Amino acid sequence: MTVARTLPAEVAPRFRGATRAVVRSGEASFEAVVAERFALRLRGLAGLAQGDVVPLLFPRCRSLHTFGMRTEIDVVWLDVAPDGQASVLDVVARAERRRFLRAPRGVKLERATALELAPDDAVALGLAPGRRFQLG
Repeated sequence: MTVARTLPAEVAPRFRGATRAVVRSGEASFEAVVAERFALRLRGLAGLAQGDVVPLLFPRCRSLHTFGMRTEIDVVWLDVAPDGQASVLDVVARAERRRFLRAPRGVKLERATALELAPDDAVALGLAPGRRFQLG
């Protein structure tokens, strides 16, 4: 099964101008927006309808919230090495709105990364604990 997804041509204004990364793992690859700016990290996917949710990557992140979300989301906790090699530490499927979530214990801040996805996308993309892939 080959899965390849790119970001839509039209994204919410908050994502315009943000860095994008390609996630590659075996036959699956997808594009994600990288939340580097403070405003984007704070706002994230809040207020977006499920159809407007895009993969959002939060480098150096050990906790996040789902306050202001209009839909459930999948959260994938990653350990990312400086060379972009990443491994999935945990997957929170359909994280409910108005919650605080924390990365698994033991991951260092400089390597801890959260990936927010539309509900059920983690399974569709084959992201499960132990899975390794490349960010680039």
